[in-house]
Amino acid sequence: MSVFVYDGKDLSLYGVRYLSGPWFAAPSALDGERAIGRQDGMVASPRVYRGRIVRLPVVISGTSWSSLLSRIDSVHSALNTREDVAFSFDTITDRYWNGRGRLSSLEIENPQRAIGEIELMCADPFAYASSESTHEETGVSTGAEGDSFTVTVAGTMRAYPEIVFESTGSSTPLTIEHDAQDTRLTYTGAMASGDKIRVKCAPTEWAVERMPSGEDAYASVMPYVDGQWPYLAVGDNIFTVYWFDGDITWTWRERYL
Repeated sequence: MSVFVYDGKDLSLYGVRYLSGPWFAAPSALDGERAIGRQDGMVASPRVYRGRIVRLPVVISGTSWSSLLSRIDSVHSALNTREDVAFSFDTITDRYWNGRGRLSSLEIENPQRAIGEIELMCADPFAYASSESTHEETGVSTGAEGDSFTVTVAGTMRAYPEIVFESTGSSTPLTIEHDAQDTRLTYTGAMASGDKIRVKCAPTEWAVERMPSGEDAYASVMPYVDGQWPYLAVGDNIFTVYWFDGDITWTWRERYL
């Protein structure tokens, strides 16, 4: 049985199964690059892709006219989301997409069966790994000489990590470099043993935040940050960290085009 899950709902509960596909329209890249802001000026973004459309031929089954029409109504209602939501297929188990769906065509053949197409409009053309990946380094102790760590990433496109530094000391300025990208991000604010510093690297939510020891919430420390945010390229990524004692955790979702 071909199961389609949309916004956490298994649409087979409404008699839906897909007949073939899904069919993915290839997204095209926009010409040139787009300038986006960073702490010390402007930087060219990675290649920007247009959205994509995913088409899914489906059949909706019922037991009578009233049953079939009720299920069709339920499908329309389930697909009618105001924002993009996650969707996935049981034939592709390792990733999901984000978009908004609609029942774009429908033909009722008899009281037990209707065939049609679900069209999914994805402003974000990328697929994301179903589970997060992590890389941990424990007992790190670096000073001015720094220490290097390798983070290996799968997928087909760059990923944007969240990096958490859990301190066992009080040295600053905490600095992290990505050797191949020539990016260097520095935090010069307060840091005591037990503090956590969280670096969010996604371009839509660039942030550096601190959670003091004994507290349970992060707060922005952006006035004490300078430099460029790193990303994770496919393959090996070598990071060098300076002036930090403690544990480091990278967390990310692999992306696919």
